[in-house]
Amino acid sequence: MLCSLSLSQADTIWTGAGANKNWSTAENWSAGLPGSQNVLFKNQGSAATAATVTSIVDEDYTIGSLIMDYEAPVGANTTTYQNLQINSGKVLTVNGGLSVGSTTETAYTSNFNYINYLTLGGSGALIMNGGGTANLTVLPTNTGTLQPRYRRAAVLDMQTLASFTANNLSEFVLGADQNSSSSITSQVNLAVNNTIQASRLVMQGYFGQSYLQLGTTNKLYIDDILIGQQDTTSPTQTWSGGAATMRFRSGVTGATVEIRAKDGVGAANIVVGRSGLAPAAGAGGTGEGYLNLEGGTMDAKVNNFIIGLADQGTTSLVSGAAVTGTATLGAGLMEAANVVVGRTTTGNTNTNNGVTALANLIIKNGGTLDVSEELLIGDAQQSTLALTSTVYLTSGTLKASSINTGANAANNKSVAFNWNSGTTIQNHAGSDLTIGAGVPLTLTGTGVHTFNIDSAKTGAVNSDILSAAGVGGVTKTGLGKLKINSTGNTYTGATVVTAGTLEVDGSIVSSSVVTVNNGGTLIGTGDVSAIILNEGGIIGDNSLTATSFTWNGNLISSVGQLQYDLNTLVEGLTLTGTLTKGTGTYFTFDFLGTGELNMSYTLLNGWTSTNFDEANFSYVNLGGGLSGTFTIVDNALMFTTVPEPSVTTLCLVAFAFATLIARCRVSQQKI
Repeated sequence: MLCSLSLSQADTIWTGAGANKNWSTAENWSAGLPGSQNVLFKNQGSAATAATVTSIVDEDYTIGSLIMDYEAPVGANTTTYQNLQINSGKVLTVNGGLSVGSTTETAYTSNFNYINYLTLGGSGALIMNGGGTANLTVLPTNTGTLQPRYRRAAVLDMQTLASFTANNLSEFVLGADQNSSSSITSQVNLAVNNTIQASRLVMQGYFGQSYLQLGTTNKLYIDDILIGQQDTTSPTQTWSGGAATMRFRSGVTGATVEIRAKDGVGAANIVVGRSGLAPAAGAGGTGEGYLNLEGGTMDAKVNNFIIGLADQGTTSLVSGAAVTGTATLGAGLMEAANVVVGRTTTGNTNTNNGVTALANLIIKNGGTLDVSEELLIGDAQQSTLALTSTVYLTSGTLKASSINTGANAANNKSVAFNWNSGTTIQNHAGSDLTIGAGVPLTLTGTGVHTFNIDSAKTGAVNSDILSAAGVGGVTKTGLGKLKINSTGNTYTGATVVTAGTLEVDGSIVSSSVVTVNNGGTLIGTGDVSAIILNEGGIIGDNSLTATSFTWNGNLISSVGQLQYDLNTLVEGLTLTGTLTKGTGTYFTFDFLGTGELNMSYTLLNGWTSTNFDEANFSYVNLGGGLSGTFTIVDNALMFTTVPEPSVTTLCLVAFAFATLIARCRVSQQKI
């Protein structure tokens, strides 16, 4: 883990023996002023308090590796501080790795703590050039044999530093994997402005915490971001009670984070919360990972985004063990190819029940997650691990091509999608949207839940839309089509079509009303509740069944009406309640240029009462050569086609009428 950090014959060690604390004072170093050699800080020169400045970079320096190798005195609770100040306008360039914490701790039998603090302060700049092999490691792997109660911690604090740049690192590691069971905790507070380029970011812990706290501007160009990672590689590390968190530092305003692959252009991979090995014997315990971006604005491109991964090694997990992954996305945009919320794998033949995996995806603060391929909620491949996977669309927008659920080995998983009012589900640009039957959408709040489907695209909802607290409703926007196919929908709020087409082939009878506004179209073969058709709205060719229908009539020139293809019409709109004349003058049917001669069509049927009569209805676009009349027969509105009068007939009628008028005038003159 400490690639490129080994000491060479040209290393220099800080002694602090000079008359001041400046790096430019030769007496402060064991081998003269630092140059291209590695720079080592050991216990000497450390301070008893965090506020004490221990060394000052008063000139620009380019060095090899920077190593903070502190070792605890035997059998003592110890905290060491190194406050390295980089003066304003000065740059410390490290052409190698940077490490905080000792790799050679002695084995101890007593229970005590040892904490290393490195503060890089001042308003200067730190640049690391990793050359593709060097690492930045906070709390490196310990080569000693430690007791379980021994607690090691290391903190790298750069929050007052003006800028931190890390170029071409191999790994950025917080809490390296251990060959022992000592407790490890690590923390990095980034500078005000940061650019980090690395192959991997690994955040680990055992009975402790790992924190990466972002600054004001953060560019993370990293191929693989592993938060709460438990390595299965040698040396292996057991996992129990450990947690890792990436978040914005408290108190930072206007913060941003840009996430890309190492090349700064492509998409990174992110895993939040991964446990792959058994906890300490009999300990049970948990492994947790948290990504929290709600404190700023994100601009992220991600390939595979996995939240909560129980990826087992060769040992059966201890009953009571758990893995937790939670990702909270804030303002801005994350574009991802594939997102998995909760996955258990079949990496071993685990025989212990009572092992759980928990995964949460939270979208808030108006943020957008855009998934181009698949959002998979709950992929339970392991038969003995219980998996709970939940998506919270709290504030913002979720765009996707597919929202589905995965494997369900031994029926041991729970899947939930909590959809708060004021938020939007939308198709990924250029793609249709499919929501699988295994992902129920639970409406929370009393406001609007919006489906926005782009023009010429279709959103198919095969799952149930359910009600939680409140009476939230569903609104369809966008010029495309939304299809509701399930018969198990129970939401009670209103359904509003403001643009495009809503096709109901399932049932939404629990919805209080379906309102079709100007620019919206309602079609389908399913069941709906009360319908209100407003001016400019359209009810299309369908076999819908509705509890009632209120028709707010339209001006004859308006595009809003009932549209029927008479050539394919089966039974029209069926009502189980009333047909009510609303506001307006004309109630128009558009027959789309269809119809056959001498046919009777049922347009509306089944109502129990109505205040319409035949004279209230009109039509446009009947098939060529046809005319027709409306009649109300019992509880049905019928339309019967007849031949349209020919031009000759119309001329003869006009001539006869003119002759009659002339005769009347002659008669009047004789009187």
